[in-house]
Amino acid sequence: GSLDLVTTIPAGPGQFLLYVEGNSTPRKNGVASLLGEANGDAGTALDKDGDGRLQVSELHYTQGFAAGEITLGLLDVTGFLDTNAVANDETTQFLGASFVLNPVIEFPDYTLGGAYHQELGEDTSLSLVLTSSHGLGDNPDRSYSELFDVNDDGKGVFAAVEGGFPLAGAQVGVGAWLSSADHDRLDGTATDEDNYGVYSNIDFAVGEAMVNVRLGWADDSVSQGSTFIGVATEMPTSLAPLGLAIGRIGLADDAEAPGVDDITQAEAYLRFALNDQLQLTPSVQWISNTGFDSSD
Repeated sequence: GSLDLVTTIPAGPGQFLLYVEGNSTPRKNGVASLLGEANGDAGTALDKDGDGRLQVSELHYTQGFAAGEITLGLLDVTGFLDTNAVANDETTQFLGASFVLNPVIEFPDYTLGGAYHQELGEDTSLSLVLTSSHGLGDNPDRSYSELFDVNDDGKGVFAAVEGGFPLAGAQVGVGAWLSSADHDRLDGTATDEDNYGVYSNIDFAVGEAMVNVRLGWADDSVSQGSTFIGVATEMPTSLAPLGLAIGRIGLADDAEAPGVDDITQAEAYLRFALNDQLQLTPSVQWISNTGFDSSD
């Protein structure tokens, strides 16, 4: 289970945002523990022992800057990058992690840094992000002292740029990212490599259905999962809005070995509006080779 509480506080020319998050302890043999791709909201607020806790996940300040908006502080970079209209919100859309965020982008957890967003014109935008490579949940003790120790051995920066624009009746987002933290090469020849990649989101309508195509590539010398392609759609039905998605995470060539293979994931959901304040979204998923494990 998880709990999210968000509040904004006007201050001067901008506003603070405070996001408090709580998680229960995932069951050792539960679905969220055994099938990491199944739940994009599980385990996002845990202590060093893997037990659930209540934590401040975001605390940042946003104000106008150079015709756009700048955000500084403890932030979630996924609020600025890799967004789309169909597969982006684990609370009202798909729960599977592959359909919440691009799984081959090495996003840090809640991390220190800044982001800049500017609307350049109708449906045209630019986003820039520069943060620490290691967020709260990426450090061994998941502590705030480690979070602020941005110069610790092995750490670096996470940097990304993304542009959005209309094209042939679709809304297209294209981005590139870099993580300068130390990475081991999959072939074992080095331990201090960078990771980087490119990605895209394409949203378009087919009749009454909204469709998203999500693409990603990461450096296959250090990324076990180096490619991603996913297609997701939401359409109205007489019963409730229906969502359908399928995606495939491609195994890097240097990671090929007996017992490992590409991950395939599919999900379907119905989102029922029980009243004006409450929604219920049951879903069913199918996952092949979770964690790239294709053994029996």
